[in-house]
Amino acid sequence: MDEKVINKVSKVLGIAPETVADVLGVADALSMSEVEAADTIAAIKQAFERAPNLSNAKRVAFDKWYALSVKEVRAAKTAKAIWEICDLVPVGTKVHKVVLKKWYALSVKEVRAAKTARAIKEVYDLAPSGSKIHKLALKKWDTLSVKEVRAAKTIKAVVKAYDQAPIDSEARELAIKKAAELLS
Repeated sequence: MDEKVINKVSKVLGIAPETVADVLGVADALSMSEVEAADTIAAIKQAFERAPNLSNAKRVAFDKWYALSVKEVRAAKTAKAIWEICDLVPVGTKVHKVVLKKWYALSVKEVRAAKTARAIKEVYDLAPSGSKIHKLALKKWDTLSVKEVRAAKTIKAVVKAYDQAPIDSEARELAIKKAAELLS
């Protein structure tokens, strides 16, 4: 711990600098053990947040957090995997920018690959809200839902297509009409 910090804390609390150093040293050591035990982004983020400011544990935790984040981002192969770690990486860092770009790129890839309303709904739910890809996923979701409604031959199939279609969509309107036709 920095001697200036120890002296400031000592002066504010009216405690001998040696006592302050001992207390801060114990806190740093306890934090260090949490940092060393952390093996996931979530665990190391928590250790970083708990470590005393300006401590060695805080610095080591950040370095480990960054390294684990890079590893996890590289390993993520789906939009869901990236989405799950998006809020766990250090904000304002290069790895945070990379995770956002990868999230968008994987979402684009998955929108293109989706062949069913259910598949595209999963992509839509995970796509960056309000983004172009989010809007594109919604449009494709409705289009695929319309196809599924048109292909439905029974009330059960129409109801299933209706349930999987976006709210207030062309597909839901079509499903209601088709259900009425099948029931008449």
